[in-house]
Amino acid sequence: MLEPLRHPIRTLARVRTALHHSENGYSLNQDLQRVLQDRAISTVVDIGAHHGLFGQHLRASGYTGKILSIEPTSAAFEVLQGKLDADWSAERLAVSTEEGTVELKIFDGDGQLNSLLPASELGSGTWEMHQVGKEEVRALTLQGLVQQRGLDPERTLVKIDAQGLDFAILQASASTVDAIAALLIEVPMFGLYEGAAAPGVMIDWLRARGLNAVGFYPVHDHPRPLIPVEFDGLFARSEDLG
Repeated sequence: MLEPLRHPIRTLARVRTALHHSENGYSLNQDLQRVLQDRAISTVVDIGAHHGLFGQHLRASGYTGKILSIEPTSAAFEVLQGKLDADWSAERLAVSTEEGTVELKIFDGDGQLNSLLPASELGSGTWEMHQVGKEEVRALTLQGLVQQRGLDPERTLVKIDAQGLDFAILQASASTVDAIAALLIEVPMFGLYEGAAAPGVMIDWLRARGLNAVGFYPVHDHPRPLIPVEFDGLFARSEDLG
């Protein structure tokens, strides 16, 4: 586990490295393993891979299938390339609502907060997110990515960490969302970026497409604030209800 960080937004950004460990209950790691096994996942698409920590946790947890990591930031992508293996590939591009060239906003810090969206008043004020640069990067839609890479959506888990653009990415590729087996996505309670979706709208939209919630996991380490600013939401296509 990483050493505790004092700045709140840095704490927010680092927690996925531990996959929300829980000693006396369900954790994201436990539920993720169930989804990978129950849905016979053969490919994980990691959108917003940063330095590849999610892929590393998949490997450490015993997942041996294919991983496709997508990371738009040049510095982070360089680090990511050092983590790959024979069945783990990476591409430097953004996944967005349309194809073409997009402007990636670079915020201060280690790159985990970089986004195609500007920071909201909450993000720039309370959370002290300040843009320090920008990069132009090629973009594909989720549908374009799945089709061009020849992925089987029925055996694919998509993880999206697109810093506020997550739901818009899904909406732009609704037919692909209708087919994927599982989804891990940020569910913001309070938008750190302009235009971030309301949580209820996102959850209802996914349920209407057959993706039901497996669990929600605070994106904070312990001790955490009483009210988390975001959750990671794990969704799967399954009739195993109860």
